[in-house]
Amino acid sequence: MTSPLVSVVVPIYNVQQYLPQCLDSLVNQQYKNLEIICVNDGSTDNSLAILEKYKQRDDRIIIISQPNKGLSAARNTGLKHVTGEFVVFVDSDDWLELDAISLMSQIFKTPEIDFLCFGTQIHTEGNDDTASYYGRTYSKSRIVSTNSHWITKINVSAWSKIYRTEFLKTNDLLFPVGLYYEDIAFYWKCISLARKIALSSHVLYNYRIRKNSIMGNSYVKKKGMAIHHIYELDNVYQFWEKNNFLNSNKDLFQFLIEKYIHAGWKYVHDEDKDIYISETKQYINSWHIEPKRYTLAFDLINNNKINQKKYRTVLSLRKKYYRLLKLLGKKKNSIPFEFR
Repeated sequence: MTSPLVSVVVPIYNVQQYLPQCLDSLVNQQYKNLEIICVNDGSTDNSLAILEKYKQRDDRIIIISQPNKGLSAARNTGLKHVTGEFVVFVDSDDWLELDAISLMSQIFKTPEIDFLCFGTQIHTEGNDDTASYYGRTYSKSRIVSTNSHWITKINVSAWSKIYRTEFLKTNDLLFPVGLYYEDIAFYWKCISLARKIALSSHVLYNYRIRKNSIMGNSYVKKKGMAIHHIYELDNVYQFWEKNNFLNSNKDLFQFLIEKYIHAGWKYVHDEDKDIYISETKQYINSWHIEPKRYTLAFDLINNNKINQKKYRTVLSLRKKYYRLLKLLGKKKNSIPFEFR
């Protein structure tokens, strides 16, 4: 029996230093029935020459070149050319374990699964060396539904998953162009449409954080970036409202408001704080879903003092309270989504 074709989409922009390691991890996969779609997004270094060299040795590599449009647009271009039954997104400065796709493909014997999530290892480049540690991992493999609390614990990154291609294309699921943190909107759009989600205990993806990467720039609080958390939330809101997922999941969107407004504030540049607060107020007012009291989002829109210790303490108390409710057998709909 022939193994199904798996497509790998690799967006590429000026990564000549890292690209060989990424491509080596793909062409040497134990799973052989692959198409490796490399989208050269206007690179000005030697990335294209490296791609062409690899293509001469491996005809599974497909090169698509376009003017620089950004990560989302490059992924969307790659997705349009996918012909495989399943699709994996790999950033060009990262790499897969050599048995990754072989292990990923095994789970899709269950037809209701629309995407699989797997563990990641993070590699952070410093001044002298690279520190490595585990990112999001799952203690055991399982299948969950989209009304499970698990969906709030999954790594939203597109590169930590393998998707059923039909699921993405039938639902026209694409990455928002022109926004940072594009994986936030993409993940929560997928959640609103997926039938089942699989979690794998295997750690299969190696993610590199470079100084000039999106996450690297977030850590140094680059001006103009943090506010995109708010724009991603609005992108999700508009999509959920259109497909009627929002009507029965307002508590989940309330959780997203609290989560991502807080995340954005963590990375906001000092000169952006006023506009961040202003935009937060404007968008929350338009969504008509107010965050819970004693959260940073609530305090921002009510001009209250920001107190991180208070948020940690209240969150801890809430966890204990709702854990007690579960022990007492309270109905699930009486417990907030993230604590179920």
